[in-house]
Amino acid sequence: MSRRLNGWQRLWVIVAVLLLAAVPLSAQTFDDAAAAYQRGEIGVAAKAFSRLAEQGHAKAQYFLGFLYAEGEGVPQDKAEAARWYRKAAEQGYAEAQFNLGVMYENGEGVPEDKAAEQGDTDAQSNLRRLAQEQTPQGVRGPSALTVFGGLLLFLLVGYLVKFYREHPRMK
Repeated sequence: MSRRLNGWQRLWVIVAVLLLAAVPLSAQTFDDAAAAYQRGEIGVAAKAFSRLAEQGHAKAQYFLGFLYAEGEGVPQDKAEAARWYRKAAEQGYAEAQFNLGVMYENGEGVPEDKAAEQGDTDAQSNLRRLAQEQTPQGVRGPSALTVFGGLLLFLLVGYLVKFYREHPRMK
């Protein structure tokens, strides 16, 4: 009986060693994927991130979402990017939460939210605020047309002053 017990003990030791070895292997694989990306081996990195993302690795899910959003190493697919960002965001990965929020704000790869049309007061208030800012995405600051118009006005006034000074009849 002691022989069988030793066999089970050996088996448990082997299982424990394999389980402990698998944890650093996963981290090493992520580091390898990141290093491949840095070296410009985007296809290799995409495959490694994909494998890790399927296993539930939040950081790999985020990077895979990024690759889909940018079309690097995989076909550009905003919906797939949003899917991977969402998986990482649900695990609390802040960068994924941010990028997913930006995708919702810009309406990229996510279903259109018609909450304002359905009477959601918060959504209506947000829509009203964006309309008052006169910019579709709520970008703050002067528009390019305003800046260009101001520049034209400045140049026109300068030209008129120069013209007035150079032509004696105008005095």
